[in-house]
Amino acid sequence: MLLAITDSRGTGEIGMAQSLGQMFHAFRTQRHISMAQAASGLNTATISRFEHDQSDISLKIAGRLMFNLGMGANDLGEMLATDKKGFPFGLAELVNGQRPALAAKITAYLQQDICAKPLAALIRQTLPYLQRSVTEDCRLPLTLEQQLADMLAYPEKWGNFEYYLITSVLPYASHELTSLCWQRLTALTGQTLGYRREALWRLGLTALLHDDTPLAAQIATDMAAISKIPGLQLHFNNVMPQFLAVVAIAKHKDLTSLLTALGALAQTSWLLSLPARRKRRGPNPAGTIRS
Repeated sequence: MLLAITDSRGTGEIGMAQSLGQMFHAFRTQRHISMAQAASGLNTATISRFEHDQSDISLKIAGRLMFNLGMGANDLGEMLATDKKGFPFGLAELVNGQRPALAAKITAYLQQDICAKPLAALIRQTLPYLQRSVTEDCRLPLTLEQQLADMLAYPEKWGNFEYYLITSVLPYASHELTSLCWQRLTALTGQTLGYRREALWRLGLTALLHDDTPLAAQIATDMAAISKIPGLQLHFNNVMPQFLAVVAIAKHKDLTSLLTALGALAQTSWLLSLPARRKRRGPNPAGTIRS
């Protein structure tokens, strides 16, 4: 049985060749999480039937199940993206410096004509920035900054599309917009903050591209505190190398020994290049962004 999902931007149902229950089952077993652990606080039979496509579950139960599994919205988005119906995940292309390849994926996504026209128009506005290097000294038009501020207003609902905006377009944004996004994100609490683990390190690293000493100090303080929140360790285990890297970059510390010791070799070269990419930019001179 397929569980129909409608995304937060009203783009319609996302069809899946593999059922959602099967995806949850694969996620759980790949991480060696027992059924008893997954169903903590829930009915074990209900979760078992869901995984075996014998019934659907409510959003409330799905939220608790995701928390028990340490699954965030980004994990779910990545699984959906493999079906080619969801917005492209894109992290591999960004880490490997293949921004034009990601642009091609997004263009193919737009050709499916499955998202609302205003959203498609915004996506098309952002595509030219994938042809630029993040080291380019480029400013976003104020109108686009305001659109981004509106689109990123609710970090608890962020998914693949918002992560794309953060990593691909926000490097060219003003300090004002970047700081606003960080304030919104770190205002989240509890499980909701745990689900945004991908957003924390992506936005943190993006914000550090600006040579903004007060913001860097705030990011270091926030990330160090967030990573120690009781009850969220399961959420943060698989992104702790990125968390530590954000803090190290913010404090101008060396990353080589840290990331090598953590075994994060696949992302080491990309993370090490970020301090050199910092640009000194101020807020756009014309107007301000509504918060």
